[in-house]
Amino acid sequence: MHFLKSKNKLSNKTDIELLAHYSNFKDQEYLAELYNRYSHLVLLVCVKYLKDMEAAKDAVMDIYENLVKSISKNKIENFKNWIYSVTKNHCLMIKRKNSSKIEETNISNINFMEYDTFLHQEDDNEFTAELIREKIKILKKNQRECIERFYFNKQSYKEIAEIISETENSVKSYLQNGKRNLRRLMLEAVKESEF
Repeated sequence: MHFLKSKNKLSNKTDIELLAHYSNFKDQEYLAELYNRYSHLVLLVCVKYLKDMEAAKDAVMDIYENLVKSISKNKIENFKNWIYSVTKNHCLMIKRKNSSKIEETNISNINFMEYDTFLHQEDDNEFTAELIREKIKILKKNQRECIERFYFNKQSYKEIAEIISETENSVKSYLQNGKRNLRRLMLEAVKESEF
């Protein structure tokens, strides 16, 4: 998710420089650049805690909207660590507020198909889409090839089976195992996303 388009001149500035400029001049462009650097991690942490992609996306937006107030109330020395704490606390607050609505589930139950939405929304989720593509490269050749052909090329089981000289059942098996392994790799990335 990207918040305002930043100019290339800002990409060379450090977090501290962006934060100092924003604190002094209240220039939203600087705040947006700073948040964009970590928005992919904010999303991963939100998914980890909320276990629901739509709720996580909403939380990412809420956190950005509340940044102005939060930044003015706090002395921030390390933005990366601070935004992680803000994100975690925001998610825990949502969970408490909705405790009767949100069923506690194991994080491993996050459906791979939730990540599939990222594959086609690259303008808002470039990092996550790139992370998925990176993790797909780690999969075994048959699993990787079937996932790429099925999800990226929109080929049918039959078409894939003909191309890779396998049965349709084998293609389905490669897809199922590939999705399971990709889910595991993505969840490891979520767990490692503690900035």
